[in-house]
Amino acid sequence: MLKTAFENLRSRSPLIHNITNYVTVNDCANMVLACGASPIMADDAAEVEEITAICGGLNINIGTLNSRTVTSMLLAGKKANQLGHPVVLDPVGAGASRLRTDTAFRLLREVQFTVIRGNISEIKTLASGAGTTKGVDADVADKVTEENLDSAVAFAKAFAARTGAVVAITGAIDIVADAQKAYCIRNGNAMMSSITGTGCQLSGLTAAFVTAQGRVPYQDVSGHDFTALLLGNDSSRTYEYVMVPNTGDTADYQGLDVTGKIAVVMRGGLSFEQKQLNAASAGAAGCIIYNNRDGYLLNMAVDNYKIPTVCISLANGQMMEAAQEKTLTVSKTEKGSVAMSDFSSWGPLPSLSLKPEITAPGAGIYAAVPGGYESMDGTSMASPHAAGGMAIVQQALKARDNSMTAHTFGANGLWSVSDNGTLSYQWMFRNSKSARHLLLSGDNQIAAKKRGINTNRLRVGVMAMSGLMCGIGAALTLSNLTSADTTTGSDYAMSVIGAVVIGGTKMGGGAGSMWGSLIGIALVTVIQNGLVFLGLQSGWRSLFIGVTMLIAIAIDTVVEKRALRRRGKQ
Repeated sequence: MLKTAFENLRSRSPLIHNITNYVTVNDCANMVLACGASPIMADDAAEVEEITAICGGLNINIGTLNSRTVTSMLLAGKKANQLGHPVVLDPVGAGASRLRTDTAFRLLREVQFTVIRGNISEIKTLASGAGTTKGVDADVADKVTEENLDSAVAFAKAFAARTGAVVAITGAIDIVADAQKAYCIRNGNAMMSSITGTGCQLSGLTAAFVTAQGRVPYQDVSGHDFTALLLGNDSSRTYEYVMVPNTGDTADYQGLDVTGKIAVVMRGGLSFEQKQLNAASAGAAGCIIYNNRDGYLLNMAVDNYKIPTVCISLANGQMMEAAQEKTLTVSKTEKGSVAMSDFSSWGPLPSLSLKPEITAPGAGIYAAVPGGYESMDGTSMASPHAAGGMAIVQQALKARDNSMTAHTFGANGLWSVSDNGTLSYQWMFRNSKSARHLLLSGDNQIAAKKRGINTNRLRVGVMAMSGLMCGIGAALTLSNLTSADTTTGSDYAMSVIGAVVIGGTKMGGGAGSMWGSLIGIALVTVIQNGLVFLGLQSGWRSLFIGVTMLIAIAIDTVVEKRALRRRGKQ
C-alpha cells in the first residue's frame, strides 16, 4: 500500500495549491517539493479559483488567518469541490479565537474536505463547537495517551463519519481514522513541539499524497481487468441498477436482488471500500456511489477493490433514483482531451520559466500490454506519444533535405565543429610562446614579470578569450534548447570547477591540460550518476564533489612538496 502511494506520488508529481501559514510557507513549499509533488502558493481572491483549476489538490491552513484570506479559502474550496479535487483542512488554533473558530465552522459547512488534520484540541473544537487551545498547541487536558486511546479512536471515527472526511489527529500518538477503521502511530518526538511548522508541513504532505492517488483504477492489485469484467468481449452492455437504501450496510441488501446488477449507494456512514465490498458480497457486478451533498466525490482511492466502482454527484444520483427504467449502458469509449491531467506537473521553475515545454496525452490511454490491452495513465503512456511525434518530424525533415540527419541536424553539427576547433586550439596553445608565458604567469607572476612578460596584458587577453568561448558555448546551448534563460548552467559551476581541478589543473594556475580536464569530467559524471542512483539530493552531490576536489588539491600539494624537496636535495 505504502509503496504504491509513493510510486504514484513520484510518477504523477501533482501540482498542489496551498493557502497556508505565512510563518511556514517556504517550509511547506519545500516539503511538497521534497516528497515529489509541485507546490504553488496563492491566496488572493482574484486568482485562487483559477489556480485551483490548474492544480490537482488543495491545502487550506488557517494558521495566519485574516479577513481577506477567508474569502479566498471559501472560493478555492468550492472550486476544488466542483472539480472533484481533494481538499485538506488544517484548522490551526481553532478554539483560540472567535475568528479562527467561526472560520473553521464555516469552511466545514461550505466545503467538503477529504482530510481534516489537526491536534486533538483543534479537532475537538470542530466536533463540539467549543474548545480550548494553547495558541496553536494542544491543551494538556486533551492529550491522547494509552489510557484514553480507545475513547480517542472512537471519537475520531465518529467525527469522520459525520464529516465524510478522513480525520488525522496528530500528536505523541497519531490517530488516522475514517468511519470504519483507525490507525494509531506511535512515533512522536518531544522535539517536534519545539519546531515551528511541522504540522503545517504535514498538511501539505498529506495533500500531495492524497492527490497523487488519483481516480478509481480499472485494474486492482491482483491484475483483474475491470473493463473485461463488465464488458467481456462486447463493446457495450446494458445493466439493471438497484438503489440501495440507507448507507449500503450488509443489512441494507436484505430483500434486494443485486446479482449481476449495479448497486447504487449514497455516500456516508461507511467507507468507500466497505460500500463496494458489501455490494460485491451481495453479488453486484459493479457499484456506483453518489455524493450526499452538492459537488462530486473527491477521492475514491481504496486498497481492496472487488468490483468496478465509480462516483457521481448527488444530482446524478437523484436523477437515477427518479428514473422509471432503471438501466444503464456501459461502453468503451476512446476520447482525447486538450486539458492537462490533474496529476501532471505544470508550473514555474525557480527561474520562473514555465515547464514542461512539451506535453503529450497520458491519461486514460488504451494501449497494448503483455497479455492484452489496458487503460493506463502516466509517463509510460505519454512518452511513446512524444517519441512518435519527434520521429515523424525528423522523418519529414529528412525527406525535405537528405542532409538533415540525426547527427547533423541543429546543434549536433555545431558541436562537431566546436570539438575540432577545441582540439586544434589546444594543440596551438600548448606549442606557442603565449601558452608558455601564460603558464609561467600562473605559476609565478613575479618571475614572469622579471622575464619581461606583460602579465597585465596577458591576463586581459585570457579573460577576453574566456568570454569569447563562453559566448560561443551559450550560442550552441541556445541552439540546442531553443530558449534562453540567464540561470541556465548555474547549477553546473561546482561540477565544472571540480572536474578541472580533479583533472590536474592547479587552483593557483601554472599547470593543467585539456586531456586531464576531460578525464576529470568523466570522473565527475560517473560520481554524480552514482549519487543520483543512490537517491541523494543535489546538495549532497555538490558536497561530495567539493570533498573530492579538496582531496585532489591535497594530493597535488603533497606531490608538489615532495618534488620540491627532491629538487632541493639535488
